[in-house]
Order: sequence, then C-alpha cells, then structure tokens
Amino acid sequence: RHEGLGITGAVFYRPSRVAFAGGGFVAASEPCALLAREEEGGIRLAASSPEHRALTLEIRLSMPLRGEGADRDPASGGTIVRLKLPGGE
Repeated sequence: RHEGLGITGAVFYRPSRVAFAGGGFVAASEPCALLAREEEGGIRLAASSPEHRALTLEIRLSMPLRGEGADRDPASGGTIVRLKLPGGE
C-alpha cells in the first residue's frame, strides 16, 4: 500500500483472498495482478492476467460499492466486480 498515492496492489498466483491489516478483504477468481486506487467517491480497479489470456476476472471486495460492473455480494455484504480482460502476447 502506498499511502501518498492511495494505491494498493496485490498479486494472486491462484484464486484466493487477501485480508487487510485494518480489516476487510479482496479476492480474485483467477491468477492476476491487481491495483486498487482510492479516488473521490470510490475505487478504481486495474488488473492484468499473467497468462495473457482473455478472461472474465471476478473481484470480491468486503466493502459495498456501486457503479458500472459492481454488484452486491449477498454472501459477504460487499461487492463483486467483473472485469473482462483481453488476451494477447
């Protein structure tokens, strides 16, 4: 986490979940590199696939968010965000 920039990064080598020191979590459905940047009124997510393959990545966050691509997660009360990643070399 970079406090000055408000950016948190995580690398997922397999589908898994990361807990934050202050509480909460982020989880990814596929191996990926994930950046989350706090912005006024929300969070901006950026992700990439280390395998360079097209896929729909499902990110689960413990916090409730609203916006394009964000759905409520009934299991945790948080948010599910689906990101469509392009393939490439």
